[in-house]
Amino acid sequence: MDVEHGVERPSAWLVHNADLLPRGGRLLDVACGRGRHALWLAVQGYEVTAIDRSAEAIARVKEAATRLGLTITTEVVDLETDPPPSLGSQIYDAVVVFNYLHRPLMPAIREAVKIGGSIFYE
Repeated sequence: MDVEHGVERPSAWLVHNADLLPRGGRLLDVACGRGRHALWLAVQGYEVTAIDRSAEAIARVKEAATRLGLTITTEVVDLETDPPPSLGSQIYDAVVVFNYLHRPLMPAIREAVKIGGSIFYE
């Protein structure tokens, strides 16, 4: 594990393709885990919302954001309910999802992205 400031580094794929994200946009990190992508995106100047079903993971994201002087909106959300939760309607410039797949959530992810926005899925 490559760690900087106590935070795991983001996916190399995200870093390499970050120029495809809208500058300074509003982003949603789905199933954020410990927040490595949410934290990196916040450092890059994005307005980030990070969601995960683990209250422990969200607490770690909040603690890391505070320690690094970043503002990240966090929420504990069970992403595998039936029906899937709403993630909002056309409110994010981009949604990022890494190392998580729950196919029934796909329509909610698509709905959360503004027209012309992006979905980054690895």
